[in-house]
Amino acid sequence: MPTFSTEDIAPRDRFAHWREVCAKIFVVSIDLDREQHGAFQAECHATPVEGAALVEMHASSYRVERLRFRDLARGLS
Repeated sequence: MPTFSTEDIAPRDRFAHWREVCAKIFVVSIDLDREQHGAFQAECHATPVEGAALVEMHASSYRVERLRFRDLARGLS
């Protein structure tokens, strides 16, 4: 199953990449103060479990928000 980590991404680009991945998978908007982008770290592992997936995610703190129209419309496209 897929494994994703920001470890091999330049520190200045880690959060932007994570934001794009999370927005596509979870259909949410996430944000972090720009001065904290360089210290951001995250990893995600998925394990198959009887036709579903168990997802384990570890990440530095960030804000998560579901913006009703924007995020839901993006998820439908």
